[in-house]
Amino acid sequence: MQQTIERALRFATKQHRGQVRESSRLLPYITHPIEVMTNLILIGAIEDQEMLIAALMHDLLEETETTPKDIKSRFGTKVAALVVELTRVEPQLDPSWSKDRVWLVRADSLLEEVQRMSPDAMTLKLADRLANTREAFRFREGKGLARYVWQSNRILEAIPMSVNPGLWKELYAIANP
Repeated sequence: MQQTIERALRFATKQHRGQVRESSRLLPYITHPIEVMTNLILIGAIEDQEMLIAALMHDLLEETETTPKDIKSRFGTKVAALVVELTRVEPQLDPSWSKDRVWLVRADSLLEEVQRMSPDAMTLKLADRLANTREAFRFREGKGLARYVWQSNRILEAIPMSVNPGLWKELYAIANP
């Protein structure tokens, strides 16, 4: 098991090479997938190897040139399917819309995607959102932070606590200080 996770970590690190976290230009991007995997293990009590690998891969389709086929050939069907399920599909946006309307349409689209996710993908979404919400409290303020917290609470409404009580409760505690 460890060997496969190490291979996945090497692959994800290579694919994210040169990228940094948007909020903290000091951190290589790979720190985020590692944090998501760590959330699964330490807070979510997840030991399933495919879930942990999917955590390392979860942003590859959005942030790199990696394809679902690349992931499937290296790490299997379940990992690739979870990554596809977690990948955002951007809604149709009208260039004439205000920034507020664009934000709301994107937020509604995300919530619809979350509601259609499998329990495993919802678990990964909780671990991902937990990492991102912690970061939001460090690097956002005002309206941007308020919107992020609002959206995090809507995600909690869409995902039943029974999917993963540890992750759900931790995200709730972070989003509702």
